[in-house]
Amino acid sequence: MMAFASPLVWWAVAAAVAGIGALHLLSWRRPRPRLLPTARFLPAATQPSRFRRLEPSDLSVLAIRVLAILAIGAAAVGPLLRWRVGGVARVVVVDRSRAVADPREHISVLDSLATGVAELRVIAFDTVARTTTPDGLRADTTVGGRGHLGAALIVAARAVADAHARFDSVEVAVVSPLVEEEVDAALGRIVATTRGPVTFRRLRAAAPAPRATPPGSALPSIDDAVGASVRVAWGGVPAHLRLSRASLTAADSAFARDGGATVVWPIVAAPDSAVDAITVDGVSAVAPVSRVAGDLLSGTPRARFADGTPAASEEPHGAGCIRHVAIGLPVRGDAVLRPAFTAVVRALTAPCASPRLAPVDAAVLRADGDGPRAAGVMRPDPMLQRALLALALIALGVEWWMRRRRAVGVTGNAASRPRREAA
Repeated sequence: MMAFASPLVWWAVAAAVAGIGALHLLSWRRPRPRLLPTARFLPAATQPSRFRRLEPSDLSVLAIRVLAILAIGAAAVGPLLRWRVGGVARVVVVDRSRAVADPREHISVLDSLATGVAELRVIAFDTVARTTTPDGLRADTTVGGRGHLGAALIVAARAVADAHARFDSVEVAVVSPLVEEEVDAALGRIVATTRGPVTFRRLRAAAPAPRATPPGSALPSIDDAVGASVRVAWGGVPAHLRLSRASLTAADSAFARDGGATVVWPIVAAPDSAVDAITVDGVSAVAPVSRVAGDLLSGTPRARFADGTPAASEEPHGAGCIRHVAIGLPVRGDAVLRPAFTAVVRALTAPCASPRLAPVDAAVLRADGDGPRAAGVMRPDPMLQRALLALALIALGVEWWMRRRRAVGVTGNAASRPRREAA
């Protein structure tokens, strides 16, 4: 089945075709000479007589021009080749993040959503979104990290666009606890741009577990610049922190996995210090520091230098987190003990953030999603557009060839051709 992305353009195409036809109907034809026995008695005429006739001139040229206009108009309108079948397709977005209380609760919901649909597509998400099968999702009992519902709905929008090309109706169902850490300010707009109705099936949210303070906290000695700055910032040795000035060890990893904050802050052998600004969690400090070379910051940026370069990153690890700091401190001086810098150090060595598992109201998402929904961008078939434009060029080329041959007198009908002049 062929559809068009902009059907209103056909009105302009129809007007152009009507104009071309009207121009071909208006023609002046010089009468054919006839021999009359009494012509010698007529006075000499200085101008040949003419009369006007409504008669299509050059029907072949008219047909070629109409074909070219129709081809150009069809290409401009945007042809879409769609082979659709009846029925409803459903795209189900299933939450597999740490926000889900029961990793098996989604099975019954998925069975109910699979009833009465021609096709079922399943997208599972936690930190990332991935396409899976209903059987694969039923067999999956694992729970991932923090969920990103917006990323999952973007993947779902692609699946919806693909299903719209084959089915008359496509629905989207979100199966999730819908907690705070999964929702951001852009989610309502993402829902609004999804073609088709979006419904929400709420699962039970997990209860936030109290963060335990594992044993094994450790700091460098007080002679170390970082060790001294952390003691000043916290007023002693914080129980939630394990700080390493070398590479990450198994003990550091286990401490983070049990709920602690492990900070890896390597030592710079010969720091090339320069005055720079460091900002973290709204706290800033200006100090003579250097930037640690190497690819240390692979997680989410936690702090940045003045030019926006990441100065520290954080990665979740078990119940806790691991932070990498790429700030080289001066060997001498009291800059690391000043209040502004110790405030930065306190933010860099703070406890890991707890999951925000409070449920949000689905009406917040529907506020944008239930309004005038964007129908989605209907992209014309580029191959069909090129074929139509090529047909129009061929038609115009044939018309030029025919007119040129007639102009030089190659073709027949020479007696009537010079006497026909388009109005």
